[in-house]
Amino acid sequence: MTQNCFICGINRERLDKNSEGKQGFYTHIKRDHYMWNYVFYKAYLDFKEVTEYNGDESYIFDKMQNFDLGWFPVGRSLAVKDED
Repeated sequence: MTQNCFICGINRERLDKNSEGKQGFYTHIKRDHYMWNYVFYKAYLDFKEVTEYNGDESYIFDKMQNFDLGWFPVGRSLAVKDED
């Protein structure tokens, strides 16, 4: 069983401890950062005409073409309360 979110890399303990309400690690990886949604989104962009992209799709497609993962929420999640 994994101990870190595949998308954001936040560990299970932090997600369980700092999540709002009853959201924990399992809810986070199955709803917030469900890894297969990222695969599906890539396929969606691959099958859609480039001329039909909106601004977000163009931005992400360009990042993917350049192997830039800057659009991934690495180290970030809306499920985790600010620790400041």
